[in-house]
Order: sequence, then structure tokens, then C-alpha cells
Amino acid sequence: MKVLLLTTIIMLGLATAGADARELFGEGAMTPDAGQFVHSRSGSIITTGRIGALQTTTLPTGAGVGVMMNNGNGTNTVFGSNGTITTLPTP
Repeated sequence: MKVLLLTTIIMLGLATAGADARELFGEGAMTPDAGQFVHSRSGSIITTGRIGALQTTTLPTGAGVGVMMNNGNGTNTVFGSNGTITTLPTP
């Protein structure tokens, strides 16, 4: 269930990004965007890279990994591998 949810989220993020194939699978899709900190109530989320319009993340307190999507309205939504969904202000 969690794998299906995470796969669906990633596919929706890629589909809504409006990117062409070069951006999705070329050098632009995998350009590292690592090392940014986004603060949440449970600690800092650290970005580890980028896949299309989504940023891959390491969640705080050993909660696993996830993907972060910019909502375009001043917030980001983080989808954790443990099934959590969190909306945070965009830094």
C-alpha cells in the first residue's frame, strides 16, 4: 500500500511538472538539490536530491525517507515512506 501511494505521488508530481522528456530523464531531472533544511514540528527534513519537480528527503528522528512537492502557494507537502503526509511553509 505504501509503495503504491509513494509511486502514485511521484507519478503525479512528474505529470504535473509540465516537463519534457529531457527534463525528466536527462541531466536536469537528476541534478542534485541536496543539503537544504526544511523545519517541521518533529525536526529538520533534509533534502537529498531531486526527481523532476519533486525533492527527495530524509525525515527527522529516523522516520525514513520521503518526497517533497512544492504546492506553488507558499507551502510544501511531504509524503513520508511511513505513510505520513505533512504540509509545511515553503522556506
